[in-house]
Amino acid sequence: MSFLPVALTTMLIAIVIVLGVVMVKYVSSLVANAYQIKIELQADLESGLRRIEEDLDKRARLVKRELLDELMKLRTASDAETNRRITEVVDALQKAIRDLDEATVERSKSIIRTLDDVRRDLDCMHVDFRVFKREKRGEKAAPTLPGPDGEM
Repeated sequence: MSFLPVALTTMLIAIVIVLGVVMVKYVSSLVANAYQIKIELQADLESGLRRIEEDLDKRARLVKRELLDELMKLRTASDAETNRRITEVVDALQKAIRDLDEATVERSKSIIRTLDDVRRDLDCMHVDFRVFKREKRGEKAAPTLPGPDGEM
């Protein structure tokens, strides 16, 4: 073989080897870039997930706060309604007690008036009985009226 075909073949092999090395370096840089992109995507995904989790936590706290506020409003309204009803019942009971007291006082006054009338009637009957008794014995004395304390 002559020098030219051996030199051309050697050059072709050298070019193929250089191209192979360049291709290996290029592919290794592509792999390194792909790995770098994967790491960046994973970091972005984790930060995005953290952000979403924080937003969900904020929303959950906001919803809890709103629910607690609504519960407090309901509790306050319920307490106010209960107090109003209790006040109504107490007022009604106090009115009933006042009415019963007034009725009792009126009934007591009526009983006292009736007893006074009965006492007066008894006093008159007592005087009439004494007069009748004296007349029966033959004494004709003037009837004496009882004093304010009921004695003669």
